[in-house]
Amino acid sequence: VPAHLYQLIQRGSTGSKPQTHFWDQWQPLQRNRVLWVLWRQNIFFSYNATMPTLLSDPNCGFVWDNSAPHKVQFFAWLLAKDRLPTSKNLHTKTIIPSAQCKVCLLRDEDANHLFLHCPFTSSFWNLIGIAPNVTDVSQLHVLAPTTAVPSKHFKTFYLLCFWSIWNHRHEVVFRNLQPSLSRLLNRCREESSLWAERLKRPDRLVSTAWTTIFTTSLSFLHLQWPAAGSCPCFKLVTYNFPL
Repeated sequence: VPAHLYQLIQRGSTGSKPQTHFWDQWQPLQRNRVLWVLWRQNIFFSYNATMPTLLSDPNCGFVWDNSAPHKVQFFAWLLAKDRLPTSKNLHTKTIIPSAQCKVCLLRDEDANHLFLHCPFTSSFWNLIGIAPNVTDVSQLHVLAPTTAVPSKHFKTFYLLCFWSIWNHRHEVVFRNLQPSLSRLLNRCREESSLWAERLKRPDRLVSTAWTTIFTTSLSFLHLQWPAAGSCPCFKLVTYNFPL
C-alpha cells in the first residue's frame, strides 16, 4: 500500500493530529489489510474526506478486524451502512417497481428485514441456534458470541452467515430459485470449509465447529421435514419454501 495512504489515514483529511482509537491498537498487518481493501475497491478516495469518521465508526472494528475475505468485509461495511442494493434501496432510486422482499413476499426488503427479521431468515437463525442480539444492521458491533458458536472468530462466523444469506437472496431474485433453508445451510457449510484456509492452522478447529453447526442443522431440518414442502414457520406465506 502506498505510503501516502498511511499518512492520510493517520492525520485525516484536515491534517489534524492523530487521535487514539482502535486503529492505533491494530498491528501493521491489520492496518495494511483495511487500506488495501479500500484501495483495491477504489473507494479510498471517495471516503478520504470523512476518513476520521470512518475510523471512529463503532462498526469499523467488527467489519474489518476479522478473517473474512476482503470482498465480504466490504460487503459487511455496506450492510452496516444500509448501502446494499436491496429492493427497498433500488425502489427508492426508482430502479425497480417494487420494494417487496422476494424471499417471503410479506414486507419491503431493506437490510434489517432481509438479514434479521424476514421469516425465512429468522428460521435460519433458529435452526443454527443463534438469536442475533441486535434489531438493526447499524448495530453490528453489538453482536456478541453465543454458546452455540466458538467465541474465537465469532465475527467471521456472523459475516459468513450474512454473506450466505445475501447470496441465497440473489439466487431467488436473479435465478428464480425457490427459497430453501437446505440450500442456504449447505452454502454456509461449504463456505466454512473454504474459509478455514484463511485461519491460522491452530484456529482451524473453529471452522470445524462451524461446519458441525450447519451439518447438524441440516440433519434436524430433514428429520423434521423429510419431503420438500413448507415448514410450520412459513404458514403465513402464500407459497411453500422447499427444504
